[in-house]
Amino acid sequence: MKRFERDLMPLYIAKGGCLALSVLFCLTGLWLILEPAASGPILGRVLGAMMTVFGVVRIIGYFSNDLYRLAFQYDLELGILSAALGVTTLLYPERIMNVMAAALGLAVLTDGLFRIRIAQDARRFGLPKWGVILALAAAAVICGALLMLFPETGARTVTVFLGITLLADGLLNLWVTGSAVRIFREHRPEIVDADGTWKEAGEAR
Repeated sequence: MKRFERDLMPLYIAKGGCLALSVLFCLTGLWLILEPAASGPILGRVLGAMMTVFGVVRIIGYFSNDLYRLAFQYDLELGILSAALGVTTLLYPERIMNVMAAALGLAVLTDGLFRIRIAQDARRFGLPKWGVILALAAAAVICGALLMLFPETGARTVTVFLGITLLADGLLNLWVTGSAVRIFREHRPEIVDADGTWKEAGEAR
């Protein structure tokens, strides 16, 4: 039993990390919408650190024991992209409002497109809230495209665009992770207990 719990640890880390970082992206997005005069270098360091950690968490999620195999199925590529973009932003934080804003828009656009595919898979899988995933993914695609296509419309405007994009992507990943990732304490059909008896599969979280 203890060994099996250890086997689930990457999934706990991936789900908890994705939920926490999605909330941080939402809060950062709201901050940028309300305070569009935020300092570029400081913002670059904050976003760079968040994207780097988020990329690592997504890669862990890809290799985790996710029961539904929905939320993390494309996260190896997306995790590498997010981590690479995060490291680049950390190295060049002062460029977040032009070149990196366009790159982040492309990353969110790509994320949204993959999430649209996840919504289609969720529909076939029978998840009742697949339509919410689809709607949030479409919003992320639109926001990412706008940020990518218009990265130099003025510092304040770009900052607001960036905030809206982060908020949309944060809400998308928050919903996908919360609705499409299930942790079962016991995935196996039968497990030997300490007294030698067999136990049935456990309840989802």
